[in-house]
Order: sequence, then structure tokens, then C-alpha cells
Amino acid sequence: MNDEAFLAGNRLVFTRESDGQGDLYSIALDASDERRLTDTPDAYEDAVAITESGGVIYEVDSDSGIDLQRIGADGNGFAVLGSTVEDERLVTILSPGVIIEGSAF
Repeated sequence: MNDEAFLAGNRLVFTRESDGQGDLYSIALDASDERRLTDTPDAYEDAVAITESGGVIYEVDSDSGIDLQRIGADGNGFAVLGSTVEDERLVTILSPGVIIEGSAF
């Protein structure tokens, strides 16, 4: 689990763990308007980076493997960035010519 909170525009993004499941949440900087960004009982999500436009890049770890996905801090703009799991290493192509490797970002 990543214990960090990430600043995404005017919101903080964090992972909240409950019963072995981790979901992404965001909250306004004044501690109002908390939003649950993901709700996946069979997976664990963990934020790993924030894009320049305020999108949240996060890992989804489930029985079927590890994926890298993106969502806006407001809960909009979901996209699967793709993944391949080989020898417990995540290899993902984010855009042509840009590859992030490793399971800990």
C-alpha cells in the first residue's frame, strides 16, 4: 500500500484500505467533498503518479494481474492504459516511445 497522498489540482488523492481492499478517494483541500473514485471488491488500487492535467495514474492489483489505469481526481476520464505481467514486473506503454517498468513507481 502506498501511504502517500497526491495533490491533483485542488484535490488530494489517496488510497483507503478496508478488509484488504484498497480504493482511491479524493478530497478537497479544505477537507470537504470526499469522493470515492474506485469501487472494486476484488482488486486493490494504489495511486502512483499525477499527470500534468490532474489525472491520477494508479495500479490495479487483482487475481488476474496488475493493470495501470487513469482517472481524473473528480472521478471522470477513466482510461485503461494497459499492462503485461511478466515475472512479477509491470511493463506498460503509456504513449508511443514512453515505457514505465517496475511494480513500484
